[in-house]
Amino acid sequence: MAKAFPGRVIIDHRPKTGGVAVESWLAGEFGRGCVSTHLPGSHQDLIASYGGQYSIIITHIVYHPGEMLDPRYQYVTWLRDPVDRVLSWLFYVLQDAPAINEDSKDIKAAAEIFLRSEGRECPDHRFTDYSNHYVHHFSAIDCPDIRNRTVEGRFEAALAAISQYDIVGLYEDFPGFLKETANLVGLEAPPNIKKVNVSKKRPEISSAFRERIIELNEYDIKLYSHIENWKKNNTQTDLPAKARGNGAGWLRHEPKDVLIARPVGGGHLASSVPVMTINERTVLQVDFRNQSPQSWLDTGRFPVRASYHWLLPTGEAHIYDGLRSPLPKGGLPAGESVSIDMTIVAPSEPGVYTLVLSLVQERFSWLERRGFEPAIIQVEVRDDKPAPAPAPRIKWFQRRASAQ
Repeated sequence: MAKAFPGRVIIDHRPKTGGVAVESWLAGEFGRGCVSTHLPGSHQDLIASYGGQYSIIITHIVYHPGEMLDPRYQYVTWLRDPVDRVLSWLFYVLQDAPAINEDSKDIKAAAEIFLRSEGRECPDHRFTDYSNHYVHHFSAIDCPDIRNRTVEGRFEAALAAISQYDIVGLYEDFPGFLKETANLVGLEAPPNIKKVNVSKKRPEISSAFRERIIELNEYDIKLYSHIENWKKNNTQTDLPAKARGNGAGWLRHEPKDVLIARPVGGGHLASSVPVMTINERTVLQVDFRNQSPQSWLDTGRFPVRASYHWLLPTGEAHIYDGLRSPLPKGGLPAGESVSIDMTIVAPSEPGVYTLVLSLVQERFSWLERRGFEPAIIQVEVRDDKPAPAPAPRIKWFQRRASAQ
């Protein structure tokens, strides 16, 4: 019987790094009810569409400029030597990948142009398949102005972004990467996994072509080198300033006492609750108290935030993950209380709901699951459409007169 994995993980698979093999391994351990098939798509769309279905999402993910990593998830990726990745991709597309639709035919046509010109020509929309693919991908994270940056600026953004991942492995040390990933999801590390989609043959290329690929991937090579050094030295000395101290989960582990062991305390609604209309956004003042000996921090990899659930009359969750509202700076110290203005959005369907106002420690647990007492109230959510005006009543003698 397949095991169950209760966490949330996004595995960001870059092309030609063995991602299909990783997917097969994890699906064999946890089953297809837990591990997605290989899903292409944008970051937020994938979470919205599949986050409630799969614990582990494996994907050629696409980030839109300025998107941030979702604090509810742990992120895993791994890189292959950039020159080796380009060559593996090129000959896989040309020799092994089936041209089954317009997109795959376009990819193959671009590969033919790139090979024929020895890297001097390639359609613009396919250029990042062969030039600084990693930098282009990771630099969009948390960087809304990325299109206005130089290549050097994109490299710095990619370096800062990838340091926020929980695991960053190297294809050239695949057993080490598998061990890290297995530890994250609670498995025994496999001695090896079966390779999938391997390029059957890689012809020799000219030295000029190889030099051109190196030139096109200058900043990917630089990024790869930084990660090699980080992992080899296990140090934060060269980390971007943004990541030092509270990022780079793949370099170090948070102390165990960061996780809230026993969240004694509760919530109390300080403001009145109006009847809400569907999709209405409002602010409620909620008091939270921490009666445990442990401070609840608002920073780090496991920050505590205020959030809510909307429950149906049956007790089932209608909306489980509500909007997050931050705690005051410094969090909620042991033995103290704080008052928070929580932003709440009503459900999109009218009805009577139970609103649960609670705290969540991101990437770990909702506190009410571990003993915290949330504020619980009944809220009527009404349709925002005005009721139709009643039809005018016509007296009997008026109808009879008009008939005559």
